[in-house]
Amino acid sequence: MPEDTHEDIRLRLFDAAWGAPAFAPAPERTVTRARRRAAMTISGAVAAAAMVAAAVVLSAGGILGMDADRSATNPRHQDPREYLVNVTTGQRTEFRELPPGAWLYDLSPDGSQLAFVADTTGSNQVWVMNIDGGGLRQVTHDAYEATDPDWSPDGRRIAYVGFGDGSTREVFVADHATGKTRRVTKGPTDPWNPEWSPDGEHILYHERIKTASGPASAFAPDETSARVNSVEVATRRVRTLAGGKSTTHAWDGIWVGPDRILFMSFSTGTSYPDLGLWVMQSDGSRKDLLLSVAANETYAPAGSPDGHRVAYARAEGDAFHIHIFDLSTSQDRPISPGEFATWVDDDTLLVQEILPPHA
Repeated sequence: MPEDTHEDIRLRLFDAAWGAPAFAPAPERTVTRARRRAAMTISGAVAAAAMVAAAVVLSAGGILGMDADRSATNPRHQDPREYLVNVTTGQRTEFRELPPGAWLYDLSPDGSQLAFVADTTGSNQVWVMNIDGGGLRQVTHDAYEATDPDWSPDGRRIAYVGFGDGSTREVFVADHATGKTRRVTKGPTDPWNPEWSPDGEHILYHERIKTASGPASAFAPDETSARVNSVEVATRRVRTLAGGKSTTHAWDGIWVGPDRILFMSFSTGTSYPDLGLWVMQSDGSRKDLLLSVAANETYAPAGSPDGHRVAYARAEGDAFHIHIFDLSTSQDRPISPGEFATWVDDDTLLVQEILPPHA
């Protein structure tokens, strides 16, 4: 977005966050909306962090082409690039294994495989490949769309958001070996950003809801809120942990250790909204503000494997950068240009830079 001003970015993200209906519409409209959601910041108040649909270059027969060598050409705005970034030095090494248009990736716990979203026939689906680019396999075959993959801690399952045979988006779990899927949520709301708990028993996600009442504001028009939920995979029991009120909004929940959850939130119940990164206990208690940032300029937090640091995207001027926030020292620093990051290990991030064309 080289020609966009900071204000242009801010307004577009704000519109993407709050311009959608409160409840999930029919699948075709919901999929269209998902492809307009881009990198939500207030973002997460409706959707998942850094969610944008990507156009995928089709090879013969519509099969995802893994042999397309992007390293031979200059970067295109339509085709995001990925980099391995050393979080201490900031040194970047281009990662050339993902196919053109791949997005929303997640690394398996053992570091051997990447799950990602791609579209080969007009429908986003979850794919898996080896970290060296081999072993490509389509995991989901959702009738409308599957997105937001997240590996379970044991590497045997992948949580994702899709439709299944229904008309609303839900959180599903796919068995990596067999491809068998199981729905774990059910409701009229629109879940996003599933993330497994460290013990593999729960999945965090956030959803946008309609509140009974509340004052309209620039941050919450139409009396709509967002909340972070936890669903127990075995029983499908859902518990709201943060947000969901007319004056309190929460999204993008991630585990930072076995008993703490970091999330983004703001409150319109005070004279000035409390915008920023928050932390709470896994049961939703003891909520504390860690870092004050503009909610419509930040999104997509990701916790390091050791639970000590959080990477997140932040709009700065006419570009986006990945920041590292140290939970022990409260130090916040930019580390690399980019809009979506996942941890490879405690010292390395895989960062995607430049949004796909549908953003």
